[in-house]
Amino acid sequence: MNAPLSVKDFARVVLPSGCQDGILGMLTTYFDDSGTHDDSDVVIIAGLSGNQYQWEAFENAWRAKLENPSPGKPPLSRFHMYECQNALNEFAGWGRTATEFLAHELGQIIIRNGLWPVPELGRQVGGKRVD
Repeated sequence: MNAPLSVKDFARVVLPSGCQDGILGMLTTYFDDSGTHDDSDVVIIAGLSGNQYQWEAFENAWRAKLENPSPGKPPLSRFHMYECQNALNEFAGWGRTATEFLAHELGQIIIRNGLWPVPELGRQVGGKRVD
């Protein structure tokens, strides 16, 4: 069995030769999908990517917003855009202005924490991708 590769040796492999000031980093990306059922014509897979510190800051801000989503509203256990936009489940009784403002504020948390969008769009017929 081979010995584990050191970080120094790994960097030598992935960074261009002669690179004096190369940067090696680890990113985490979370994805979600929509339209993956057989009768959907369009499939969307999108995600957000960032480093450990961006995700930690994002998580803290996101949780704080869910704890205090809007004046006079109780804390939310989670956020699903479909439920928010259709005033379902925890959003029952919310007005359109309140749901749109919350979605905007959550979007700003993503932007402020520097997370990068990772989109993918595809077309499918009968559950099979068409390019």
